[in-house]
Parts: sequence; structure tokens; C-alpha cells
Amino acid sequence: MTVNTELGLSYELDMDINLAGAGALPVNWQQIRFTSAIAPVHSPVMADAATYDDEGAQNQVKIGETGSVSFTVQNNRNPDGTYLPEVQMLLNAAKPGTRGNQAAVEVRYYDSEGADYAFQGIFSVDVARQTTGNAEIGGWTVTLTSRGPIKVIANPYAENPVEGAPAISSALPAAAVAGSQLTIKGSGFTGTTGATGVKVGAVNATSYVVAGDNVIVAVVPAGSAGSAPITVTRGSEASDPFPYTRGA
Repeated sequence: MTVNTELGLSYELDMDINLAGAGALPVNWQQIRFTSAIAPVHSPVMADAATYDDEGAQNQVKIGETGSVSFTVQNNRNPDGTYLPEVQMLLNAAKPGTRGNQAAVEVRYYDSEGADYAFQGIFSVDVARQTTGNAEIGGWTVTLTSRGPIKVIANPYAENPVEGAPAISSALPAAAVAGSQLTIKGSGFTGTTGATGVKVGAVNATSYVVAGDNVIVAVVPAGSAGSAPITVTRGSEASDPFPYTRGA
């Protein structure tokens, strides 16, 4: 019997960071944008449980695991020149002199198509400049080393049908203010164009980039703080308004 399959792609892995802080509640998940080469490693911690019954042979038993995640992130800035909030949080945790929880971040990483591959943990952070040439796009090489166990979690990506109108599943960060970037996740975004493609409340986004069928990065327009449902319109089809409360 022939089974139709689709190839998995290297970029189908997303990472979020808790902007509220490592282990802090309520969580404020922000996608780590413009990443490449995400490489999680879960290494078993083994102990020799041999007894006389093993007749001199080793009896290695897994008693835990250690985790690490390495990746690169492109150096993109906000309109005011500051780094994106998720990058700034990684840099803060890696600053000389940081100790303990100040030197840690909480991260989750998961299959972006909704498969059963999703993990979350608290990590220490090491950051190094990726490029140092005279005329290159800036970036950072990040290595996260687990502090404590890596948890298996339900995949936070809510898969929606690609066909039909666009659908929004999340918009982060919460309470974004005018001029800041807003990551909108969902499905059916490919083909979204024009000034009215993304609205925050009744106002067109200042600008936006369709980063894939599942992700749009928009700049929040001027407006007052309060309820501002987000809509994405592709051609003649519009998403249902996604509840969102914006900052000023």
C-alpha cells in the first residue's frame, strides 16, 4: 500500500521565551524570532545498577537527562534601535556578573506543525557574537544549558487548516505598544498583502512581514491602550477577530 507523505523541513521548529522571567507566573511567552540552526540535545544521565546477578557485566540505567539547545539568531532591532525583547532577555542573562536566576531563562521549543514534539525547561545562557566582519548582517550564537529536568509538554502550536480564511492562534507579546513588534501566529497567512492585510483594532498595522504561512511579524500602529482585536485579511477572506489588549 502506498502512503502519501510530506517531507519534514528543518525550519519547522519554533522557540518561545518567557519574558516574565525563568519560572515566573503568569507566563508571557514570546517567540524567539529570526532563528536558525536550532539544535536541541537531550543526553541521558546513566548510573551503573549492576549486582552479582549481572555476572560482572555493566547494567546502565537511565536516571535522568541533561539538555542543551544551541541556535543562532539574527540581529534585528526595533524602530527605536533597541534589540527585540527576546534577544535582550538572552543578552541580559548572559551578562558578566549575573548569577543564579538572573542568569537563567525559561524556554519552550516545539514542532511548528503540531506534531508530538514539545519540551520546556529553565536554562543557563551563553551568548557570543556570530559575525564580526566589516559589512555583514549581525547575529548571535546562543547555547542554552538545562538547569534541572526538561519537561515534556503539550504542543502549544494550535494547528489550523491551511485552506479557507486565515486563522489566528496567538499574538505576542501581550500589551504591545505603538511602534513595537507583534508576532501573530496561526495559519493561512501566505498571500496576505496590502496596507489593510493586518489590523490592530480598526487601524492598519504600520507595517508587517509575512514570515511564513504560520507567522506574521507586524508593527503596532498608533492608538489608545485597550481592546484591539487583531484581524488578518488575505484577498477576500478575513480571519475571525482575535481578542487582544494593546498598550498605548
